[in-house]
Amino acid sequence: MRERRYKEAQFSQEVARFFQDKLSEAGLSVVEVKERIKILKDLTIGLDRENRWRLIAGFQQQDIVFYSPLQLISLADFRSRVMRIDKYDRTGKKPITIPLLICELKIGTSINTHEMITYSSISTQLKSIFPHCAYYFVMDSNEKRGMKPETVLRHSKGFDRVFLNWYLEKEKVWEAVQAHFAYLQDLGLMPAS
Repeated sequence: MRERRYKEAQFSQEVARFFQDKLSEAGLSVVEVKERIKILKDLTIGLDRENRWRLIAGFQQQDIVFYSPLQLISLADFRSRVMRIDKYDRTGKKPITIPLLICELKIGTSINTHEMITYSSISTQLKSIFPHCAYYFVMDSNEKRGMKPETVLRHSKGFDRVFLNWYLEKEKVWEAVQAHFAYLQDLGLMPAS
């Protein structure tokens, strides 16, 4: 398990550096990309620990997140008398990130179909809150795992795009990212560079 986490961390750093370079080359100064960012995943109304009805916000850490630093929500603005936020930011200073695009990264030798189904479900939940956000599944390589196209189709319905070999497809991933940003700019949902 430790080796898997190490490989995933290395893969994540490599992908983040690639995208940072591409954003810089494209002059997209209004977009940043970071690793391991907590994103609002769900909202529930329920009784909290003090037996009060509140809106309870749940967050999930995502591997790669593209966002605009011009479009953050301060935690103070997000909170209210009816809001409860667990396990997000103990300092109370970290803003809420509005994702433009998320990449879920996986190491091909260790991925299984259950994980693919789980992350596809998470993608669906996130997109119910952020319908403008694209969610891509990116695997380092499918060579050893050998996932069949029909398996990918059955288990990845919540993703906007699935890329099974980062090393062969990273330029295609970048093209898809750029196309999504152009779409968001056309809708007025992303600041122009």
